[in-house]
Amino acid sequence: MNLSPSMHFTLARLNTALIHGDEALLASCFEGVDIEALLSQDNLAKVRARGKNAMVIFLATLAVSNDIEPKRAQIWLDCYQSIAKKQLQGGTLALPEHNVLRLTVSALTRKTPLKRQDLAQCKASHQDWQDAIELALDARDWHTAVALAEKLAFKKIETVIWLNITNSISSRQQFFVDNSGIAQTDIDYLRLVRLYELCINAAQNARAVDVAHSASYLRAKSLEVAGEYGKAIQFFRSLANGKNYNTAKIDIARCLCKSGDIPSAIREFDEAILHQKCTDISPAADAQLQAISEPERPVEKKFNVAKASQALGALATVFKEHDLKFFLVSGTLLGYEREGKLLDHDKDIDVGVIGWEKQYDICMALQSSGDFTVLPHYLKGHKSYYIPIQHNLTGIWIDLFIYHEIEDKLVTGVDFFFGYRQTFAFTPFELKPVTFLGVDMFVPSDADLNLQENFGNWRVPDASYLSHLESPSTTNKGGMTHMLTGRIQALGYTLKKQPVKVRKVIEIMRQYSHSQWAMSEEQLQHLARICDHLERAQAPLAPTMVAEELAHA
Repeated sequence: MNLSPSMHFTLARLNTALIHGDEALLASCFEGVDIEALLSQDNLAKVRARGKNAMVIFLATLAVSNDIEPKRAQIWLDCYQSIAKKQLQGGTLALPEHNVLRLTVSALTRKTPLKRQDLAQCKASHQDWQDAIELALDARDWHTAVALAEKLAFKKIETVIWLNITNSISSRQQFFVDNSGIAQTDIDYLRLVRLYELCINAAQNARAVDVAHSASYLRAKSLEVAGEYGKAIQFFRSLANGKNYNTAKIDIARCLCKSGDIPSAIREFDEAILHQKCTDISPAADAQLQAISEPERPVEKKFNVAKASQALGALATVFKEHDLKFFLVSGTLLGYEREGKLLDHDKDIDVGVIGWEKQYDICMALQSSGDFTVLPHYLKGHKSYYIPIQHNLTGIWIDLFIYHEIEDKLVTGVDFFFGYRQTFAFTPFELKPVTFLGVDMFVPSDADLNLQENFGNWRVPDASYLSHLESPSTTNKGGMTHMLTGRIQALGYTLKKQPVKVRKVIEIMRQYSHSQWAMSEEQLQHLARICDHLERAQAPLAPTMVAEELAHA
């Protein structure tokens, strides 16, 4: 249910216009927009899943008036208007008293969840059942969603209905279990697990093996976020065979790590690394990559410097309007100091703020501007070290790092979705105003020292540089989390077919051979052999070989 950057921008502006009652902004939102795509049922489902009720009513109204799937749009319009006005409206009033969709809407208007006994006499079409369950999911009414699904499980219905319901639930998984791996307050993960169990049973009864397997995996992921690591590991262990071996090992390691058992997580990674074969470096590695790293953000494949400059300028404007300060850090500061521009090979923008206390003011300012989107569950008070921000217009991501004053150092960090934090300590600094990209902002007063502590010899480009492993600012080098990060990156870059990066990991890990958590020489040599294989596969053909191939073409 990902939105394209352009659709995300349009919806964000519409949302801002609706909140502020800005008619001029509202009118401008439709300039150059594909109206049919904006008002489609697919797009409406994405808005519903995001909990934007006012937007749903607005888009459904436009869809009805513009004759774009009007019957389906009218159903959602009636449902959402009923919930907003806290009494049945339009077509919901015309439904029979015991119709399942009518009962669900009534429950949501009263904010009283349905129970299975409330559904004893209910009758409805298959579409009404699916709509009712989707509506409960949209409203995060987990009790009602489970009651509906459990009731449906006792009815004789066509397999396709359960397949559609399974798709409805699984397509929302990204909102239930997102990149951060943080449990969200409006998700009842154990009831979400129950919903997947019902879907799995239905799929198994219908002998839909692939659907049952996919739903089982999502069930395990939900158990993981719920903190039920033992149950999640039990499922992942059942997959540890054949081509699924390494993916399962990574999933197990992640659950162990989140449970606080990092030594066991390291052992799982060691087994996965030794099991990795040169011939395994293929499209089949996608599942492993998904397990080992956070899903890619929906951005353009190539970093667009012009758009990034626009996003950074917009950020500076919002901060200045609210008397707030950020400063350039990491790769963005490196671009400013070394090249006087953003780096072409970058993937996002890096900025920092000193102190966690202003994070709520910052995020309120960004959200109210309508130019940025911030996910609220990253706001963790004094535990916040990193907050991702998206610029709505360009789709560019900005990583906001929070610096804490700890033992005469300014310490920031990254919370890996493996459940541990890696920190970086810098010499305290004042802020110096600069003009960059035509906009006023700030950098550390001694930028040279800050960059040395971050990159070492920052004046010489290094394509193989691995900040989390080799940065002079990295804390606890040679410790458990540092050595775990080395294993994650070794396997990750192997799967991404980047032998130069893997060789750098090998070099760094050898520097800490004295560590209790060091990688064995057997593992390092195995990784080196994989690098040899990758480099041979990626080497350009010799001129004579090219000529021979062309001659036989």
